[in-house]
Amino acid sequence: MPLLSDRVEEDKHFLKLKENALRAVQAGVPEDFRDPMKFTSRLILWTELGAARHAKC
Repeated sequence: MPLLSDRVEEDKHFLKLKENALRAVQAGVPEDFRDPMKFTSRLILWTELGAARHAKC
């Protein structure tokens, strides 16, 4: 069985947000969603295709 890293590519199947990009996203999110994110150093957002591939592994 292939590894997940062989099946998914960053920027095509998921986005990894760090530092400035993460702060920009946090600033545009409502307060109730922002509170749990205030202690995170990175955030991974899956695309629909990436989530489907991830579920198949």
